[in-house]
Amino acid sequence: MYADHTILNDGVRLARFREALRARVRPGDVVLDAGTGTGILAVMAAQAGAGHVYAVESRGIIELARDVVQANGCADRITLIRGDVQTVSLPEKADGVVCELLGYAGLAEGIARLLPRVIESHLKPGAWRIPGDLRVYAAPVQHAALHEYIMLAHADAGVDLGPVLREIVQNYWVENLAGADLLAPPCVVFAADWSGEPGRSSLRQDAPMTARRHGVVHGFGAWFTAELAPGVTLDTGPHAPLTSWRQVFFPLPQPVPVREGDTLGFDLTSMPMTHGEMFHWKCAVARGRQTLFEAAYSNALSCHSMKAFEQGADGNS
Repeated sequence: MYADHTILNDGVRLARFREALRARVRPGDVVLDAGTGTGILAVMAAQAGAGHVYAVESRGIIELARDVVQANGCADRITLIRGDVQTVSLPEKADGVVCELLGYAGLAEGIARLLPRVIESHLKPGAWRIPGDLRVYAAPVQHAALHEYIMLAHADAGVDLGPVLREIVQNYWVENLAGADLLAPPCVVFAADWSGEPGRSSLRQDAPMTARRHGVVHGFGAWFTAELAPGVTLDTGPHAPLTSWRQVFFPLPQPVPVREGDTLGFDLTSMPMTHGEMFHWKCAVARGRQTLFEAAYSNALSCHSMKAFEQGADGNS
């Protein structure tokens, strides 16, 4: 429930989705809310003029959604269904879908693999989609204080913490970054387009960036933008208003000094798991033909018993 509370309290998120639903929903539309959580987006769709909303959720929080739907006087127009939205049977095809399974870095709740299946199974030809596209950005980050905190720089306990530090760099960290922390302009590392028939997605394997100033790379940051409707974009980047998604920080084991003009690379891939996604990422820093740093990491390799380092609960609201 903690994650649901956090995103329910995200004013930017709620405003963007309400605006998008008002732009997309036509009077009488049948709408699918894929992963309804607390039911708030289903209610917004009904308020925007939907004739009927099918709100699908796999978790027990659907019982709270029933109360939310009832409290807002929408019970006659919203059908709540507990199950996997990829395999559940609906009474009819939908005119549009809203799917807010946008996790950290946009990908952590599996929207890239789930939404195309939902489109194929549950939507009418030409149906609208929220979101219509997704772009994940990355950039090298200089942030000494954050790196020291994450890498336990002040933990002088007289104990070898090497195994803990190796675990730390196999995980991503949800933090607040600022535009001033970026050493190079951000680059798109993943792009998905669900606006056409069928939805298409592509992974950018090569994302070269050029350092715009001298500095020290402490890690790489990642965030996403999503077009929810024409003219309505959800931006979770460090230059945008703060959202519950914040930004994701992938720390390097040791800081790497760079000069203006150095080349940096960051590749991000995701692997579907039972709940959400696991990330694999590669980092590289080069000066001309000289490689200054190169390594690959994956939180699929982390010790699952280390609950203290688990980041990001799945769920939608």
